[in-house]
Amino acid sequence: MEAFAQAMDLAVEAGNHDLQANIRYRAGRLLLHYDSVDPALAEFARGREAALRAHSRLAQAILSANQAWAHAKKADVVAALACLYRARTEFADAAGVEPSPWAAFFGSTDLAAMVGTVHGELAQVVDVRHGPEGIPALVDAIAGYGPEMARSRSLTVIWLATVHALDGDLDVAAEAGREAIELAGVLRSPRTRQRLRTLSAAARRHRRDGRAREIIERIEMVGHSGQ
Repeated sequence: MEAFAQAMDLAVEAGNHDLQANIRYRAGRLLLHYDSVDPALAEFARGREAALRAHSRLAQAILSANQAWAHAKKADVVAALACLYRARTEFADAAGVEPSPWAAFFGSTDLAAMVGTVHGELAQVVDVRHGPEGIPALVDAIAGYGPEMARSRSLTVIWLATVHALDGDLDVAAEAGREAIELAGVLRSPRTRQRLRTLSAAARRHRRDGRAREIIERIEMVGHSGQ
């Protein structure tokens, strides 16, 4: 985080609000990766304030979507869904406007992935009934990711399998899980392997079912192969 702090000092000194939003976003994502949710929320909030000053609607949408995910991790349904609604509105308002260079990566596929992620997180930590609301968005995101976005596709497929497993739809969970586990084995990404643990936990709720045991065993094999 020291590097982010130094970069922020320079961005503030230069009066570059767009760069400040970028740095806050990346710092927040790093914190969220390590489950430091409250510090991540603080970074995302300050990042969105900077994006507002920069008049970048797309950057605002990115920060709002990530605020939604962080609130979902805290099981705050109202705040998560409010931020998600705001992200969708900001994304729609950004259509046809030249985006900030750093924010240009965030298209409709990425927004769909975030919508599905937020609902998947809520299904995991609040109530499984939140999961089905995110399934169409997850399916859209998976369809939108090309070969060059293999890691993003892998993470999204894992969420899809997790949501179905939480909901007890083990046929679809097992099918999506096979693809997710194969992709994870090829990519050897720490983030992907970390996400697989959420799928394993969801499957363990139905460990007496052979389809759930298949998911658990295949994930364990990927874990052993990475040691």
